[in-house]
Amino acid sequence: MRNFIRLFTFIALLIVAIPCLKAQSMIDNIWNDINRTVGISYLQPRLEVMHGEPNGPALFRKGVVYYDSIFVNHLVENHDSEFVKLSVAYLLSHELAHSNLRHNDTHLKSMAYAKTSSKSAVISGETRRDDLLFKESEADLYGGLYSAQAGYYALDAAEGFLRAVYDYYQLPKELPGYPSLNDRIEVAENLKSIVWNINESYQIAVALAYLGEHNASQSILKSIIRESDFKTPEILHMLSYSIFLSAVAETDDYIISNWQWPVKISLDAYKTGKDRGLKTELLIDRLNEALIIELDALSIEDNDESNLRSSIEIVIAYLNNDMENIQASQLKDDSLLAIYWHLLGKKRRALKLFPTSELISHNYTLLTGNLLPKQTEFLDQNVSSELLFELGFASSKNVLINGKRIAKKRSFQNYDLYELKSPNGVTLTLIKELNEKKPIINVKTPLTINNSVLFHYNSNSIKYYLQ
Repeated sequence: MRNFIRLFTFIALLIVAIPCLKAQSMIDNIWNDINRTVGISYLQPRLEVMHGEPNGPALFRKGVVYYDSIFVNHLVENHDSEFVKLSVAYLLSHELAHSNLRHNDTHLKSMAYAKTSSKSAVISGETRRDDLLFKESEADLYGGLYSAQAGYYALDAAEGFLRAVYDYYQLPKELPGYPSLNDRIEVAENLKSIVWNINESYQIAVALAYLGEHNASQSILKSIIRESDFKTPEILHMLSYSIFLSAVAETDDYIISNWQWPVKISLDAYKTGKDRGLKTELLIDRLNEALIIELDALSIEDNDESNLRSSIEIVIAYLNNDMENIQASQLKDDSLLAIYWHLLGKKRRALKLFPTSELISHNYTLLTGNLLPKQTEFLDQNVSSELLFELGFASSKNVLINGKRIAKKRSFQNYDLYELKSPNGVTLTLIKELNEKKPIINVKTPLTINNSVLFHYNSNSIKYYLQ
């Protein structure tokens, strides 16, 4: 009988513990995702569970972000998984932003103080409220950018999360010396569009880079860094990659200029343009610019090596007739080794490095002279003239960064049309098509043919055209 009671107790405890363990795993994953996105430009705070009786779900103090695990479990038990994930992302990215922005106290610490001390409210008054509202706005903005870059659109859950916080901790909607609940919701809603504009601008820049419009791509990426003061490893990697691709497109060696470099940013691509003509000195200057930016990105990640760095160094060495300084043992990717041996004139050794794989079929066909696989031909099927007509007359809105227009956007059904100008004044028309069905081809890298590129996200695919 005692054994049965012990077994029953153990099972009951296990049933209670499993959701808590899942919640903890989710918290750790989101925290790691966000910090990996931000890099080591800032001193990463520790993440710890609060003890005692918290007055709020989290606070930042002395290099530590504390969170109330009981409140997170409350969210898990009472809300759907997507809301919980975005709420946790909002909570953690917001506190991380407070840490990175070196705010002296966080909103939750101040909230608890205002709730328990009427004297502090009298002393602080409106000045303290305005200061805290500014800090909350900053933390929401950068927290929103951190989480969006990590793949969580946390500000979408901000209003629901804030209401849940006030209800759970039984906080008054108005606190002396602290922004009201409506103030916080209004700030989050206003910042949502700013974060979306920056994120959408980044997506446009990525698509343009993979389609070979590097001047326009680099201009947008530099605007994001300059206008929003938002610089993450991914943005720097993408900028370096775009500068690198625009430089190698100018080389006389067809294989270098069209090689699908095995760069691991978020996706891989290659440049199909065939314009040539820059002097070697100018090419090397642009490659060195790409290398400096890539080294900056790696330093933020606390890393020394990347395939992009190796790719840039190989091309610089080739242009300088200095290939003997590249060590084959340092090249971790077969694609890099293949072009390394090819540039040294050892073509048979290069060809031996290619197994039958979709991911490297393009590079293999460059070395052998064969045609590209027929399975990618569907990318040439661009939008119809009827659809272009509908898109052309759809209502427009601007994609903005700090009030400056990046593109004019028109939407119709599952299409978006972006009109923008490259730095040299050429008008570009970029069309985005969202396909929520199962991707036609299940590959991890984008497929790029002529004026189209196809990206895969989970079970969806997004296709971009240059019209």
